[in-house]
Amino acid sequence: MFVSNFLKVRHLVWYFLFFALLFSTHSVAQDARQKYELAGQYRSRGEYSLAIAHYTEAIRLNPPFAEAYAERGYCYSRQKADKQALNDYDQAIALGYADKLVYLNRGWAKYNLGQTAAACLDWRMAEQLGYPNLQETIQKYCN
Repeated sequence: MFVSNFLKVRHLVWYFLFFALLFSTHSVAQDARQKYELAGQYRSRGEYSLAIAHYTEAIRLNPPFAEAYAERGYCYSRQKADKQALNDYDQAIALGYADKLVYLNRGWAKYNLGQTAAACLDWRMAEQLGYPNLQETIQKYCN
């Protein structure tokens, strides 16, 4: 009898923990999305330092948030912090966010850091992913 009751209680505890984790994760993801959206508002107004702070918070809440890395990278680029931008673009790509703008912007960060050959590879990838009118940039800097 005691063992049977113990097992029932144990199962109830596991169910409770499972649902608590499920709902807390959902809430954290929502909080990260809200921080991301708020950061986007600051970004669109050119308030890059505030945007960076909110993208950073979104990433803290949801570390595999690839889009937040990409957008924070853009904000760093606008502040001429190309090394930080490059790190964020690399992370976004590593997380599977293979967006043409990420490759384009990462190319410019690399170019600004003196990595012209690597920049050219990114610009060519951006072009392959559908970014229009890169031929002039590629011809000017890569040939």
